[in-house]
Amino acid sequence: MGGRVSGCSSLRGRDTGWLLPGAWPKAPPSKKRAARDPQKVEEREEDEHGRDPWKERAEDGRDSWKEEEEEEKEQEEEAEERDEEEDDARHPREQRRWGNVALRSSRSPSSLDPIAAMRCCGRLILGHFSRVRPPMKVPWGSVRAGSEAAFLQISAPNEFDVMFKLKVPRIQLEEYSNSGAYYFVKFKRNPQENPLSQFVEGEFLSASKMLSEFRKIIKQEIKNIKDVAMERKKLGSPAVTLLIGESEEISVDIILALEPEGSWPARTKDGLPVKKWLGGKVRTELRQQPFYLVPKHAKEGQSFQEETWRLSFSHIEKYILSHHGDSKKCCEADGVKCCRKDCLKLMKYLLEQLKKKFNRQELSEFCSYHMKTAFFHLCSKYPLDSDWDPKDLRLCFDNCVAFFLERLRKEELEHYFIPGVNFFSQEYIDTKCKEFLAEKIEYERNNGFPIFGEF
Repeated sequence: MGGRVSGCSSLRGRDTGWLLPGAWPKAPPSKKRAARDPQKVEEREEDEHGRDPWKERAEDGRDSWKEEEEEEKEQEEEAEERDEEEDDARHPREQRRWGNVALRSSRSPSSLDPIAAMRCCGRLILGHFSRVRPPMKVPWGSVRAGSEAAFLQISAPNEFDVMFKLKVPRIQLEEYSNSGAYYFVKFKRNPQENPLSQFVEGEFLSASKMLSEFRKIIKQEIKNIKDVAMERKKLGSPAVTLLIGESEEISVDIILALEPEGSWPARTKDGLPVKKWLGGKVRTELRQQPFYLVPKHAKEGQSFQEETWRLSFSHIEKYILSHHGDSKKCCEADGVKCCRKDCLKLMKYLLEQLKKKFNRQELSEFCSYHMKTAFFHLCSKYPLDSDWDPKDLRLCFDNCVAFFLERLRKEELEHYFIPGVNFFSQEYIDTKCKEFLAEKIEYERNNGFPIFGEF
């Protein structure tokens, strides 16, 4: 297969959840909660000590941050417990579950200015990067996403995705041009009453404004950090990409995401076809989880619509990949083994190597998400663990490649969550590009995939 895949670390000793703005409460936050507002904490610390403790820690690389953060965490947990007890007495909550795992309550944290929250997250991310040894590990994230989070990289892990969530209550989604995946975001109530009013253009929440401000804040935070640079903005990309290390060998995509309240959009009703694979109960539970909106531009002919938000289900995909068997213990230490993940790794690696070898415009529109989507459909088609016996890895991988080739030639690859979206339609990818990729994959398949040994 390939090199060993290492996981990424979490931010030790600190729960960053309270940093994120949640649904804005009708009543002002309590004094206890206001005292933990990161913006106010930052101002208080700088007034009393004349310094920025996060910046100092990042610069001098001291080890004392561990003890300090453990003490801070204990104090925060005690205060949080007291506040939760008071809130529980006023507002009883139902426990939410995801599969067999009990989830934290959906009760919203205190209201925060999103700019202050973004700034705090920037400091947490970058301050921790400079302290972690070895620096190959990602320190922070509300939601880890992408290949590394699901342990799907074959080569040494050097690309990471982190999703920064902002909870946005009481919004209305207006579908863009019958796209199914792209939406305008509109507040149901007067936007002047919430902290995101500064990003409203006309009646819609501006994706370009929020992303621009997010980039500006991250750029400001990294300017004095050694060996951390920001990649130039990519047209249509929802991510802010940081390059870490002297040779910029590590890249971290920080993705701004909105977390709306309520059920998934109507266009997703017939998506997520996992009933025969993971079961109807699991599908119901997954659809009860939040969905996200990322600032991704919709394509308008040769240009882009800059104010649209695209649906994202990366957290659901991560869950599926971690609980991928029809048996509950598939690929666990004491459970049956399968080769599903190995097949997906190889599919993504095949596309990666082809793009590296040919570096052609015809391949620029293809991405690993196309491989993942085809793989999910194949898992639904062959739901049993016995269909993916590790002894049959070559055969299973060949079936995956054959299925992807079929999708290319038929110009049909349906979004796994939004059935009306066809990734391989002429609207998204030109026929000549699909023919070019199919030709290259067919050659590799007929010759035993020599490209796997070329780089």
